[in-house]
Amino acid sequence: MSEIMLVIFTYQTFNKNYIAENFFDTLSESGTIISKIGLTEPLKIKYSREKAIELWCSETEGCYDLELEKMVGKTGCFMGKAEKQALFIHSHWWECPNKKALNFIILSFSVKVFLQKKWELTSIFKHYIKLFNGEFGYITHRFSKDRQHITGTPDLRLPGVFWSNYYSNEYLALMNCREQMESFDWWKKEDMEEGTMAFLSEDPKELVEPNYLEENARQHFGEEVFLAKERT
Repeated sequence: MSEIMLVIFTYQTFNKNYIAENFFDTLSESGTIISKIGLTEPLKIKYSREKAIELWCSETEGCYDLELEKMVGKTGCFMGKAEKQALFIHSHWWECPNKKALNFIILSFSVKVFLQKKWELTSIFKHYIKLFNGEFGYITHRFSKDRQHITGTPDLRLPGVFWSNYYSNEYLALMNCREQMESFDWWKKEDMEEGTMAFLSEDPKELVEPNYLEENARQHFGEEVFLAKERT
């Protein structure tokens, strides 16, 4: 599928009313018109701001405890699509009493739509990084994500190096890769309040196919940071 993905990982439990309001209002102000929403596919509920906030903030039982043999936490998810902008939204959070859960928000745009509004959507991505207290995030063509895939969640390994990469200070310490990030020759690097945004190139289309930009970055970071490992 030809799409550009905006992905944010966070430890924040984000089923809060003020977060939902900010999330949907930001998309609306950008001209995005969400058409259908729901918790699972197929999406059948017609979008309204009130209903979207209600679904975003809903929760159910989650986090199964093997020793207790019962659910001990909470979880929630949301899906939505904006057909005019070829956008699909998917978020999921877990709140588990016995472990730190890494939650995610994904916005997937068609390549054509993303390139038409590249820097505006990148600005929205930065805004969402702050809103969700992002731990790690990236913007990439799906092909780049898929070819760099290795089993293991981002709290166990660096998922790859993409067109745009956000590293929180906490995440750089967890992955032990601050020196590599700071010393690499990025096309552009921006300091943010709690981390750094780094771009491999000006044009994300350059990274649809394997190329030297991606390979140089991976070699500079060292292959060990991309391999899943147990963490204490």
